[in-house]
Amino acid sequence: MTPGTEQIDIFYRFGAALLIGLLVGLQREYAYLKKKREEKSFGGSRTFAFLALIGCTAAFLSEQMGSPLAFAVIAAIIGGVWYFNQEAEQSGRPRGFGPVMVVTEPVLQQPLISSVEALGTARANESLTLTANLTDTIRRVNFDDG
Repeated sequence: MTPGTEQIDIFYRFGAALLIGLLVGLQREYAYLKKKREEKSFGGSRTFAFLALIGCTAAFLSEQMGSPLAFAVIAAIIGGVWYFNQEAEQSGRPRGFGPVMVVTEPVLQQPLISSVEALGTARANESLTLTANLTDTIRRVNFDDG
């Protein structure tokens, strides 16, 4: 295989999976609207595109590992999520983790104190000792930090 063709092959595989998932999802959305929403729909274009990409990832990992174990594990996880989602829906329990308690506080404008008082010794990471060999006044130091 020539260099770069493996990446193109992966791109085509995932692109085809995304396209097929989008097409199936769009068909499901169209059928759902045509039925006038009498039955509950499993998902639309986003859901099927996402599931198609997950399936393509599982197949890719199985191929790279040389074992169908990755595909089976990912399929089991997706099946478990779907099963528990259906269980929660049929029993009337809310899906997910429920509402999250949020505590808010009013915003107050206060001055920012930019000085710190402390006892101890402060040491710089780097230092420079500058002395003159002449007994004259230093008027300028040409130094750029960095």
